[in-house]
Amino acid sequence: MKTERNYFVRILIIILIFVISSCKKENPVVSDCVPIPPYQEMGTGYNYILDSSYYARPNFNPNNPNEIIFVIEKGLNHKLIKYNLLTKEKQTLFEGTIIFQPKWGKNDWILLNLPDANIWSLKSNGDSLTRITSRGGYYQPEWNTYSDKIVFYESFSYQNYFISDINGNILDSFPNKPSTQIKWHNDSLIFYQYIFNIYCLNINSRATSIIFTYSDEDPEDNGIVITKNNNLLFCKKDGIYSININNKVVKLVKSTCNSKVYMWPTYSTIIDKIIWQRLDYTLIDEQNVSVKSRLFMMNSDGTGEEEIIVN
Repeated sequence: MKTERNYFVRILIIILIFVISSCKKENPVVSDCVPIPPYQEMGTGYNYILDSSYYARPNFNPNNPNEIIFVIEKGLNHKLIKYNLLTKEKQTLFEGTIIFQPKWGKNDWILLNLPDANIWSLKSNGDSLTRITSRGGYYQPEWNTYSDKIVFYESFSYQNYFISDINGNILDSFPNKPSTQIKWHNDSLIFYQYIFNIYCLNINSRATSIIFTYSDEDPEDNGIVITKNNNLLFCKKDGIYSININNKVVKLVKSTCNSKVYMWPTYSTIIDKIIWQRLDYTLIDEQNVSVKSRLFMMNSDGTGEEEIIVN
């Protein structure tokens, strides 16, 4: 009888341990980021000193995650570089100023926004630079899933968003808002950021909805990506967040602060990784802050962050 009673006591203890462990909260996301203090001197603010090489606006090859493109800025000298993460081979594809983020399509053409405010395309080997639009005022080009259509917005017209074929022939238009970055998802949904909101435009129903609202202190132009798990990742002043586009659940992915800012992400569905342009701010003295811009790759859940060293 005593043995039987001890047996049931042990069972109850095991059940209790299981219940306690199942109720345990997830470990909080811890940051090693040391914030830059508010400016205390007379004047308008800190003097920001840029590093001599400024790595910016990366984009994955959608067919081969070992290849990326990015812009490197050295003073007034800007270049579009193709880089192999395995072989470390790099190639200059274009020299000149590029606005916003270049977009590599599955058709092996790269979309560029150049200073004439038109959309251009370039083969991934650097050949055949081609102007797609001609009137000017066009920004933020983005491929659809199959890279046979492009979405972009026009700053001069009420019909802000346009969908065209790869030759620039307009197929459709939508009255909407200018945006800081566009993501075309499953050929039917267009996500974008504008004035402290993330919007979703359904091009079939032609309806627009707000899926997330920032505070007025948060950055709004850091860019967005959508993972294969339908999580839209974006950056606020205190970290990288994800919002599931189906159930709208918001989660902190990676904690950060004003001295470590993530922007212009690019995502590979093949390896489920994201590359960010990361700005690191370091306080030099009471008036000066140094700024380094580098490329970092991480898993889509925010773990495994590593710098991409470009020789």
